[in-house]
This record gives sequence, C-alpha cells and structure tokens, in this order.
Amino acid sequence: MPRAGSTLLQRSMITGGRVTSPAEPWLILSHIFVRHPEGACSIFGHETSAVAVNDFVQTMDGGESAYDKLFKQFALGCYGAAIKNGTDYFVDKTPRNALVLKEIVQLFPRSRYIFLWRNPISIIASMIETFDSGRWNIDRYNADLFIGLPNLVEASALPLSHKSIVNYESLVEAPVETLQRVSVDLDVDFNITGESLKNINNVVPQGRMGDPTFGQYQTISTEPVSKWLRSLASPIRKAWVRDYLHWLGEARLLSMGYSLESLDEQISSIRSDPAMLLRDCFWGPALKGFNAVGGRYFARRAKCSRRIPATCDIY
Repeated sequence: MPRAGSTLLQRSMITGGRVTSPAEPWLILSHIFVRHPEGACSIFGHETSAVAVNDFVQTMDGGESAYDKLFKQFALGCYGAAIKNGTDYFVDKTPRNALVLKEIVQLFPRSRYIFLWRNPISIIASMIETFDSGRWNIDRYNADLFIGLPNLVEASALPLSHKSIVNYESLVEAPVETLQRVSVDLDVDFNITGESLKNINNVVPQGRMGDPTFGQYQTISTEPVSKWLRSLASPIRKAWVRDYLHWLGEARLLSMGYSLESLDEQISSIRSDPAMLLRDCFWGPALKGFNAVGGRYFARRAKCSRRIPATCDIY
C-alpha cells in the first residue's frame, strides 16, 4: 500500500545485512496483469492481448496450472539472480502488489508475508502531500484505497504458513522490538539491532522507485505519525476522509488495529483552515474534472477501464 511506511520497513530490514531488497521490483504485478483484460493500458491494445494470452494458456499441456508453475519459476529465478552475495533473503517491496494480492498468494502460498498497516487518515494525507504538493487530487489513488487496501485486509485473514502483521505506529515507536517480533513470526533472523538501525540512512535500495521523502530524519522518528493531519484542514477533505473510513467499515479497521470511533474523533479534532478550503474549491473541481474527463477519454480509447466502486471516478 503506497505511503504506509513500506520504505521504512524495507530499509530497516536491510540494515541487518541479511536481506536483499531492490527499491520496488514491480515484477509480479506487471506479469499478473498480462492475463487481466481490465486495469492496464498498452499501445498494442491490452484487452486484446490478454484475451490472446489466455487463449494460448489453454493450449498448453496442463493449461493454467502449467502456466502458473512456469511463471513462478521465472519470478523465483529473477529474485535469485538479484540476491547479493552475503544475504539470505529477498524481499519484494512493491506497494501496488496489493492490487493482485489474491493471485500472489495463490502462486506463492508458502512465502513469508508482512502486512503493514498505517492509520488510513495519515496514508491519505501523505499521498496528497508527497505526490500532489498538497493539492486535493485524491481520485488518483482510488485503486489503492478502494481495491488495494480491502485486498490486504482480506489476505491478512488467510491461514498463511508464515505471516507477520505490523503497524507503522509501532514500527516508529519501538523499531527494534517490532522487527524482532517480525523475525519470530516469519521464522527468520534479520539480524536487526538498535546499532544496525543507526545506519538506516546509509541504506539505499537499488532503483529509482521508493519514498521520495525518505532521509528527512537522521533516525527513525515518530513525527510522521501525526504531522500529516494538518494536510486535511479543510471541510471538503475531512468530509471525504470520514466517508471513506465509513466505507471501509468498522470490521476492516479493527482488523488493522484501528477504531472507527477513534479515527472519527481524530478528524473532528483537525482545525479547519479557510485558505485550504478556498484552494480546494478551485483545485478540487478542476482536478476531479480533468481526471474524470481525461481519464475516461483515454479509458475508452485504450479500453483500460477497471470496475471499481461507484464512489470512485477513475484511478
């Protein structure tokens, strides 16, 4: 899930010297979508391509099970080729894997999974601050919020052989204890200590993806837990976030470790900023109109739409 703290968790695990983890591989995500008619665009016509690939898979000896086996061998081979000398584990940190998590679990049922939760209010605020310079362009993240997060909650309840559930707030408040618990849950030794975590800012995963704001703090800090709340100081933003939390529902939130009532109180505690409201009255409709009109135009042209809840326009 983007902006949930996965870069912090990834770099923390790398500090122990036993983990290889590129910035964000996106390998499995893109290859799974090869067979999804909806949800992706391409110059050659993704929907037609997916139909053709699915037809081809049916001609294979063994059909889908044979294809899945070969794909799994391919992915594991790529991961194996990327592991650095001296490390024992490969961690795929691709936030938008949440969009295809059901397929990933089916392909890799015995893999080790870490489910990272963060206050949804902070995630939303962090999204617009990090990627949109504070402008209320939340429609860009409909896929993450309305598909990815529910997928994560559903998968976290599966009886996986090795899984660990981590809250971002616990990670920043007690990093050593939290990471040691993850090691126990997954039955691995990441070799993480308080001393190793002092080098977290020297850990730079290879690749151009990842958190562009990482490195603002010399050590792991608790400030990001609450600093994002001021980014929602507009009645428009607060109303949207409140509606989204109620759409998620109490059951999902409780499984993540949060209370709907408590989150409602957090929203109510945010003091409104008249200047932010004025900006939203201008930028909100403008960006929403651009996303809806422009996005739907390209969706029609490229046939890349994906069914998402009626509360969303496009992602």
